[in-house]
Amino acid sequence: MGSLSLGAALVYLDFPAVEENDFEASLSAQWRLGATGGLTTEWVWSEDTGGWFGEASAFCELVVNQNLTLNAAVFIGTNGGYVAEEHDGLNYLGVRIGAV
Repeated sequence: MGSLSLGAALVYLDFPAVEENDFEASLSAQWRLGATGGLTTEWVWSEDTGGWFGEASAFCELVVNQNLTLNAAVFIGTNGGYVAEEHDGLNYLGVRIGAV
């Protein structure tokens, strides 16, 4: 039922103006549940902070015509030392709405 896509990345970030850099590793997955929707997740770990950040979402797409597709997603994010410690735990809830 559906299709699963997996991804991984290693990114080097360089900020010469403040003389800082970071390596980040990320894992992502998308499970399409039919032609119009699915579930996604992405997790990032930072070498600099030693912390992680994750986001999970459910999305749907509605093709209006060949030139217009509407999409919407609800998502939740969580943090474990990726940004300031006072933001650890459930970080945000949200809704995205878009048109392509």
